[in-house]
Amino acid sequence: MGFGEDRELGKGASPGVDHPRVGPRASEAVALYLDGVIDGTAVTLASAALAEAQRLHLPLVVIIDTYGGFLAPTDQIVEMFLNAGVPVYAYIPDGAKAMSAGAFIAMSARKIYMAPTAEIGAAEPRPPDPKVVNYAAARMRALASTKWNDTRVYIAESFVRENRVLTGAEATRLGMAEPPPPDGWNFVSVFRRDPLSRLLNAVRSCVDLADAFIGSRADRL
Repeated sequence: MGFGEDRELGKGASPGVDHPRVGPRASEAVALYLDGVIDGTAVTLASAALAEAQRLHLPLVVIIDTYGGFLAPTDQIVEMFLNAGVPVYAYIPDGAKAMSAGAFIAMSARKIYMAPTAEIGAAEPRPPDPKVVNYAAARMRALASTKWNDTRVYIAESFVRENRVLTGAEATRLGMAEPPPPDGWNFVSVFRRDPLSRLLNAVRSCVDLADAFIGSRADRL
């Protein structure tokens, strides 16, 4: 990310991973890393991170890097963020992606921050059952409508209807995202999967991606 390190590496962070810089005007926040498959583990992690942010009365910054996940856990996270008692911001770093389920989660945040080479979109369910596609399109449209009342709503819907993908540079130019704050965030607490869970999640991502292409899963985003 080009930002430096957390205040405390011991609170869920890992050495050798870039984190938002602690600068003189950096805003304090709680960090939640959502990577790999959006599943039940992601819901548990998101719930714990949001509870901590609300306890500290700090914003929650959700760092997204995912190809997608499952419909039910995605809806749970979206509803959690929509009803949060603190601001929730989505951040998609350089080279990262908020594909499919990740796009819905990003859209549920109060603001979306994207690096220029980040990507968002490709949210058509797999397999594309018409009923599920119509639900997902309406869901995306409703989320976008909480932010805008112009063509950006239909661009967001095209993530589902047309599997459209935007880069961070494109989303920023369209006014659907912002560049990350110049002074970054000062993460006072970090929530992410433990190393073993991340490894198992990576393996599962490969298996689930294959299932999605084969079309054997009806609840994939």
